[in-house]
Amino acid sequence: MEMKKTEFRFDVALSFAGQDRPYVEAVARAMQSLGLQVFYDQDHHAHLWGKNRTEYEKIYGPDSAYVVPMISKHYTEREWTQWEFETAKREAKKREDDFILPIRIDDTRQIGLTDDHNYLGADDFTPKEIAQALKTKLDTRFIRKRKIDRSQKVGMTVLTAAAREALGIIIAAPIPMTASHLKGLFPDIDWPKHIRRLKQLKLINADGLVDSPKHVVASFTDELAKLESRWVIRLEELQDHVDCALFLSLLYIKQERIDDAVLLVADATLATESDRWMPFCISILNALNNNLLRKMQPETRMKFFHAFGHCLSASCQFGEARAQFEKLRRIAVRRKDPESVGLALLNIGTNYHKQGDIESAIRFYERTRDHAKRHELTMLASHVAGNMGQIEVEIEPERGIELLRESIKLKKKCNDEIGIAGSTQVLAQAFAELGDFDSAIRYYDEAEAITQNLQLAHLETLLLNNKGNTLFEAGKRSEALRVFKKAKRLAYKEGFDELLVRATEGISRVLYSMGKLDEAKLRMEELLELATKTELFEFVMTAHHGLWAANTRLGDYEDGSRHFQALTRLARKRKAEHWLIRGLVDKSRPIQDGNFIEADLKTLKEMITKEARRKNKTATAALWFKLAQICVPNDISAATDALHKCIVCCEDEKELVETLLEAYELLYTLYWDLSGQFEDAIEILDSIVRVAKRHSSVEIELAAINQKGVCLQALSRGREALQHHKRVSELARKQKLPWLVVKSLQNLAECHLRLGDTNAALRVFKKARIVAAESGDEASVIQIDHGRALTLVNTQEFDEATVLFKECRARSLRMELWSEYVRACEAIANLSWTRGRKKTAVKLYEKALSECDARDVVEWKAQIAFNLSQLLRLLGDFRKAHKVLSHNIDLVDDVFLLSEFHSTLAELCEETNQLDDAREHWQIAVQSSENVGDEDEIVYCRSGYAKFERRHGDQKRTIRELDELLKGKLSTEDRGIILKQLFKTLLERKSEKRAESIFLTAQDHLQKYELKEQLIDLYMAAFDHNWIGNRESRFNALQAYVAAFLTAAADTKVEEQLGDIMGRTLLKLTQLETAPSLTQLEWLTSRLENWLTEQLGEAELISTLMHPVRYAEKLIPFNKNPVRFLEEHARLFAEFTGE
Repeated sequence: MEMKKTEFRFDVALSFAGQDRPYVEAVARAMQSLGLQVFYDQDHHAHLWGKNRTEYEKIYGPDSAYVVPMISKHYTEREWTQWEFETAKREAKKREDDFILPIRIDDTRQIGLTDDHNYLGADDFTPKEIAQALKTKLDTRFIRKRKIDRSQKVGMTVLTAAAREALGIIIAAPIPMTASHLKGLFPDIDWPKHIRRLKQLKLINADGLVDSPKHVVASFTDELAKLESRWVIRLEELQDHVDCALFLSLLYIKQERIDDAVLLVADATLATESDRWMPFCISILNALNNNLLRKMQPETRMKFFHAFGHCLSASCQFGEARAQFEKLRRIAVRRKDPESVGLALLNIGTNYHKQGDIESAIRFYERTRDHAKRHELTMLASHVAGNMGQIEVEIEPERGIELLRESIKLKKKCNDEIGIAGSTQVLAQAFAELGDFDSAIRYYDEAEAITQNLQLAHLETLLLNNKGNTLFEAGKRSEALRVFKKAKRLAYKEGFDELLVRATEGISRVLYSMGKLDEAKLRMEELLELATKTELFEFVMTAHHGLWAANTRLGDYEDGSRHFQALTRLARKRKAEHWLIRGLVDKSRPIQDGNFIEADLKTLKEMITKEARRKNKTATAALWFKLAQICVPNDISAATDALHKCIVCCEDEKELVETLLEAYELLYTLYWDLSGQFEDAIEILDSIVRVAKRHSSVEIELAAINQKGVCLQALSRGREALQHHKRVSELARKQKLPWLVVKSLQNLAECHLRLGDTNAALRVFKKARIVAAESGDEASVIQIDHGRALTLVNTQEFDEATVLFKECRARSLRMELWSEYVRACEAIANLSWTRGRKKTAVKLYEKALSECDARDVVEWKAQIAFNLSQLLRLLGDFRKAHKVLSHNIDLVDDVFLLSEFHSTLAELCEETNQLDDAREHWQIAVQSSENVGDEDEIVYCRSGYAKFERRHGDQKRTIRELDELLKGKLSTEDRGIILKQLFKTLLERKSEKRAESIFLTAQDHLQKYELKEQLIDLYMAAFDHNWIGNRESRFNALQAYVAAFLTAAADTKVEEQLGDIMGRTLLKLTQLETAPSLTQLEWLTSRLENWLTEQLGEAELISTLMHPVRYAEKLIPFNKNPVRFLEEHARLFAEFTGE
């Protein structure tokens, strides 16, 4: 019976995971030894070069008689092997006979193969037995005897000499090539004519790549060496071209010229960044690494490790790349080659940098920098400065720019033009990050000129894409479009696939932003095709998102929906949560007048619910976080609720730690900055500490503890804050976190200053300055010097403080640190006022305000305006003071300052007869003080507002409202607060009799429930009120002071208020406007001392209580001379504290 001849390219195609290669290769070689045509990937690198997935679909489909999947644990886990298996399954449905012949390497089950499907087991059959089984199966089905077709025999005999020459060149080629390649290499041969003839005679295959069957190759055995020599001669003439160098290296390997081959591949690898050549380079280097490494000279081996590491790193095989660079380092150490040692260290750092491990990258860069300095390697120093600059640009742009400039300077010394171009381009990116687009574009132009002059096509294309992005951000869309188009042309010409995709994306983005939606759609469709072909899935998703948006805006909802579904499908498959989130959020945005508007919160919540049902915690948490961001600042309650739900999603999910911390940080901001829930904010910081500790994030843990200290300072809990800052400074030093050491020491010094310990503050500032200077943190050095100067002001060392402030101003101006510059300007104005130079201070404040506008500094402007308005008010210029403060009041973003600013503006409005505005600002001041919970500020604002209403409004209404509140249900604490408010309002209204009754009621209530803080406030309110009267009334005020002092002294929870009580009393006793005459003070002193002796009898306690009046006796004579007053105050304070 005559059997049908096979028409398949391969008898069998092997599908396997890379981890199982040793066993699979043994099977492949056993099959080939029996004459079978086997598809085993390593034998077909040349053929597969330049092919896409379509070629593999043929191999595991119609081009093979059988597909043999090697089933293992690794096989079922790999995405590519599963794709090969699915391709084979589709082909199996079309076949009448068996097609998939599985082999089991282990016991793993493959989905898609039923339990009754017959396997051969690797444990039961040797590779030779499996090969023989396959041959038997093939022999049963096909005629295996391979005969040379008669026409082929005839063809060999009728070839002309020229045609035979062309066939010989094809056979001797290092790899199958395209007809255009052959024509370019051997232009004197008529390739179209000969290829057409050879194909007719079936002597060559010419489907894209031109090659010959094995039996034809065999007929040229005697001529092969001569033909290969011809190839070598020709390729050596053209080895400056990357492709020719790589082809030549293959021939060198065949001729066992291993060192020559390595040098060629190494030079080609380091000279090109083309995506087209990198896989081919890796294939050649891998072959050399497996078999021929020992045959290389040591110098060649070093070049090999460098090139192989570079290729692997470029292909994102980071661990394997580092292994090669480490081999380079070890051999360089043995050979005492410091330049190569440095190169290896630099490449390991660069490898970590590309992988995103910044901490490891910095560690190796620092080692490289030290090595370069020790061995005086300028070129190496220039490269490491440039690489470190790239990292710093992301963290601290000014420092990054400084390093990049240093890198360029060193590269100029070495005449490293390529390096100069690279660093100049990164410098341009740094300026773009800072928003200085003009400088960025200027540096891009410089870099572009260098790349064009040196013909650095890849770098030129890269910087053109970056330049286009910068122009787009700067709003120069037409120029951006022109630059992206230029980048696209260059990328297409040079075969830079990824850069071609990036340029196409840039063009589509610009067109979309210009409203040219139809043109944008065409470019997005092109982007989709290019990105899919190159498997750049990030850009595939970009294209789908853009096509959804463009189609939706154009009203083509069906096509838009198709792309949206494709986007979400791919995002889920690739676990690209950022695209899934972006897509879902954008989908919730309605269209209005052809444009998307703000997200519809109801729709977004529905989407969150759907993701929760899918149990996609990552997406659910991210969407809740996004919802919170959308709600801020209009709906704080909804934002807070969303963040709590986000936190619930993230708890106990290790991979969601980053989202969890972001949610906590935003929640802290909402509580502290926007809603005034300070205790809740501190609890959130404690939660951040717990999460960071659980996940060993020491830096985040310590930063949160330090921030808690800052919060405690703001809440006048300085003693607690001290411990937090001390702890952080010590631990941060151990962890080698200099920035956090500096920050915590600064906060510690400020805490000492708040507590009145100026000597301790100066000591700590000195320590902080040393650390900042050692770490090169110039900005912190300026901030620390500013803090030292403020401390010197407190100790009346005005001249030294002035010098320091001026130094801060000069250095910040030189370094263009505008925030610090304006801050120093304000400080100098403050100091002029303190020294009594009011008119000079006005001019300095006005100059500081103008600098805020000129330097675009907002953060200090409100405070400067407040100080200036206060000074103008003191000078009697109420209208100008009102104008200055009212124009800047909206800039106040510190909740602790809001009440002070608005109460001051309210007073200025009243003084300029703008009563409605005054009432509005008083109301804001009262509300702000209550939000903060500062009792003193609440008292001040409420009493100020009450006085205003007494002068211009109806105070009876306020009393009625408070009475009504007392009739209702109130918590113990709230009842105490309302009683206090009623007492203070009655005092303001001069209802002395009822005020006395309410005072007693409030005192009993507060004592009964041990509300000590409120009780102290009640006594001090009585003190303030009684001090306004005659000497009897003032004696009553001093009795109230004593009651407040004794209440505070008796309870450790409120003993911190002792200083405030004494300070407030002393202020009344010594302030020019409220101080008694010396005669009256003598009477008060005697009366108070006698009364205390009767009531207490303890000499030491009486001495302490008498301190404010004794102090006042010595200060009152100087209260008309501010400078002498301050000097005497400092002397007495030092005497009192024993310092």
